[in-house]
Amino acid sequence: MTQASAHAAAWMLAALVLTTADECLGLDREFAQAQGRSDFARYPLAVDLPATPGSGKRGLALAQGDVDGDGMPDLVLSLVTAEGEGKLLVYPGNVDYLFPHTAQARARQALSGAPPEAFLAAWPERHIPVAADRMVLVDSDADGRMEVIVGAVGGDSLWRLTAAELRGSGDAQSIALEGTLTALAAGEVGRRDGVDEVVAAVTHDGKASLLLWAGSRRPPTRLALPAPVSALAVGMLNEDPWGDVVWLGAERLGWISGSDRTLSGQEWAMPQSVVAPLMAAPRQLLLYPPSVARGARRGWLLDASGTLHSLEWNAQGLTIAAAAYRRADGLPWPATTAVLGRVSTEALPSLIAGHADGHVEFGLERDSATRLQASNGAAPVAMLAMRLNADALDDLVIVDTGSAIPSVVASAPQASFLVENNSNLPDCAQGDGVCSTDIGMGCGSGGCSLRAALQEAAALPGPDAVNFSIAGGGQSIINSGELVVNAGTSVDATTQPGYAGVPLILLFGNATNGPGLATFGANNLVRGMLVRDYASGIAVCGSGDVIEANITGPYPGTAPANGGNGVGINIGGCNFTQPDQSRIGGTVTAARNYAYGNGFADFAIAATSGCSSSASNTEVLGNYFGFEPDGSVTRTAWYSANICQFNGGSIGGIASGSRNLLAGAAAGSGDPSAMRMSDCCFAAGNLLVLGNRFGAAADGSPTGAVGQGIRQLGRVDALSIGAPGGGNELVGFPGDALLLGGVMSSTSVQGNWVGQLADGSVLANGGSGIYIDHLSNSLPATAPTLSIGGSAAGEGNVIAHQAGAGVLLRGGERSRVRGNSIHGNGGMAIDIQCQDFPGCGSGPTLNDPGDPDGCGHNCANAGQNHPVVTLGGGIFARGTLNSRPASTYTIDLYAAPACPPDGRGDLTLYLGSTVTGTTDANGDVSWSGVIAEVPQGWVLTATATDEAGNTSEPAPCRSSVAGQLLSDGFED
Repeated sequence: MTQASAHAAAWMLAALVLTTADECLGLDREFAQAQGRSDFARYPLAVDLPATPGSGKRGLALAQGDVDGDGMPDLVLSLVTAEGEGKLLVYPGNVDYLFPHTAQARARQALSGAPPEAFLAAWPERHIPVAADRMVLVDSDADGRMEVIVGAVGGDSLWRLTAAELRGSGDAQSIALEGTLTALAAGEVGRRDGVDEVVAAVTHDGKASLLLWAGSRRPPTRLALPAPVSALAVGMLNEDPWGDVVWLGAERLGWISGSDRTLSGQEWAMPQSVVAPLMAAPRQLLLYPPSVARGARRGWLLDASGTLHSLEWNAQGLTIAAAAYRRADGLPWPATTAVLGRVSTEALPSLIAGHADGHVEFGLERDSATRLQASNGAAPVAMLAMRLNADALDDLVIVDTGSAIPSVVASAPQASFLVENNSNLPDCAQGDGVCSTDIGMGCGSGGCSLRAALQEAAALPGPDAVNFSIAGGGQSIINSGELVVNAGTSVDATTQPGYAGVPLILLFGNATNGPGLATFGANNLVRGMLVRDYASGIAVCGSGDVIEANITGPYPGTAPANGGNGVGINIGGCNFTQPDQSRIGGTVTAARNYAYGNGFADFAIAATSGCSSSASNTEVLGNYFGFEPDGSVTRTAWYSANICQFNGGSIGGIASGSRNLLAGAAAGSGDPSAMRMSDCCFAAGNLLVLGNRFGAAADGSPTGAVGQGIRQLGRVDALSIGAPGGGNELVGFPGDALLLGGVMSSTSVQGNWVGQLADGSVLANGGSGIYIDHLSNSLPATAPTLSIGGSAAGEGNVIAHQAGAGVLLRGGERSRVRGNSIHGNGGMAIDIQCQDFPGCGSGPTLNDPGDPDGCGHNCANAGQNHPVVTLGGGIFARGTLNSRPASTYTIDLYAAPACPPDGRGDLTLYLGSTVTGTTDANGDVSWSGVIAEVPQGWVLTATATDEAGNTSEPAPCRSSVAGQLLSDGFED
């Protein structure tokens, strides 16, 4: 498709300029640019996607997510036919539209003879059992591919479809609701683990309830609600790091505060609600994405009358603003749909609403004088904000009422500047809209330099683009001091002719004591640059910035003769800035950044700005730290990543293509590690470290790193290192793979491979697998501290082949160690040590009657006398425990092929758990339970975990042979 439809031609935008208190003047967009431009991007055309065969169909809902696992977001459209039959249509995302200048994209363009489009050809329509007006996408099984969950208001089921089922292989899977659906949403509720929960509101026999699925294949949790609900959203309302649910009906506005159920065992909080002063039932609810640093606890709702209202979070909870939004042109609503999107130079997303008369209005959260309107030609029934093209802004996908054809409305810059030479001259007339320099022969005699283009873009409001064509193409070196990228500017060096994956625009700092490129403002793009010889190669000091396809370090193949930077990429690397919601890298190969050959760190968050800066909600995806583009290791920094003063965000993820590679540290620092994280000046936390590889290359070969894998210091809260389906690989370090050495609360270590890769390849670590080093805890005694593994599927870590202990606890109160596979290590599977307590050193710790000692970890006694008898297809375990009186314990059972020399069991295979009764006055209790079957000839062991969350060392091994009398007198 090369031409827009007649409907598309109606997308001519007008800026609304308020001239007096009661007069609005509508201006043509191009005229508005000349008079003083808006800070919105241009959205000049709506391009219809190809129609599918058949007439009488209309769209009901849109959703986005990576369905096919290629790293690109796909578009999913729910349709209904004239006969009432439900259909789904998937439009795969097109990487060539996002990265049109790669060698592969150019080859495909040459073959097709046409520029790339936003989406590839749609998959065949898929019949579904319902005309779905509610749809969400989630990756419930953490396999890197989204599943589609659909339903219809008034229906009694949800339906789940995987990519294979969407392609026609197999039927949609029914999820019974035991009620009638009234609303549907998805998002991370409670602890963040990279996987969204599905949330549904239902009514049954006149009663309302909320269903929450932690994975669509698991039974839901059902919570009673005081009134029926017609709109749902998931977000972060209060100051804790847990995701919350907001619900809204015609009578009540309510919320459910998330909690850290992974560690504390808390049930879901009871719903809270207030009276909702609405004249009409709500039908759509929108919340800002998490923005902890900025405190943006805000949302919007669209009611059935088409009126938009504001939601505010304050000390009293969630409230609805008394006054409703008005259109900028003074005309009445109704609005038909709304969405949040990054469409301007503002740090936070804008509210965008479609109107029944066919208008789309941008920036409703603003004063009406600074909004933007567009004519769509028809009333939108659904809108999505998706990043599809080569800037940091969102593009819109719209389906109109009565139409089955989505339209793509792509963002465009207010102005574009073409860098023509490699000089460092400034612009000679900043703000005139022309990039020009003076080489002594008058303004314009020197052409356009990179510095001049950035200055011109900064001087003009609105997003702009900087592209390259220096000397007709090829490699070009620009010697420069610090350059500033500001206010939604896109710097795309992949536009330099000849680009084939390795940057051609090389920015050299000549030991500049500052950053090479520093972003300020919001929604900037830096793409395809090579930056070296600066204190920081790229410093991200704005919000919503995208940093992708860059090299921060020497030109490939020239290290160590040529050095890199002090820090390769530095988030918050400028004083007195709080960057938020930026993305480093991406989930496709073309977006990958390479940072290597640097001195202090290849990547850092707020690590070089003292106490003046912090960063929040940064995504670091798909990058290679310490590796060159050909995969070779260039490991020169003290740290692959040094993370300081952070709040929220993720390093890696579960989505396909999210994995970062971290080569590890070089010799020379005092505490070398692949990743070092600390609080620096104030408590940090709510960070996800998921799916990364530490200490090995992409081909699995060791990098030869020194020191530790991950080292945590200071106060860090709500830290997640791995999760089910999102485990990290920590291998090949001469020290400990993971060292947790500071104060923490609600930290989780789950699903990781330590000492071996996920494919089973052994790359042993020279210290302990996980080392908890004197975690003094100033938090209340009931606060959860640390969970290593867990009893649910996928939560356990594989910790094998270390030279030291599997898990070494030297202090660390309330550290649960459950459900892991810990085997083949040089030391004990779990070794509890105390420096100053007799009999509590390296190796097995003896039980002491009643456990009165408080030996660092409170020394919950290792369980004793754990006989196991095979009963047909199952196993029955019995045993005893002596520990503190009047207490209960969780006994976890494990099996191993053989007993280690110290007589304490390896924890190779987790079999299950049982909870004891209450210990008597002497601290004694007998326990029993049914567990999983043990391989023949294996030995059994167990651990005990007390109510506070302290786990013991393993029990002495016990044999288990079916049909034989065991040492305690039990038989089958």
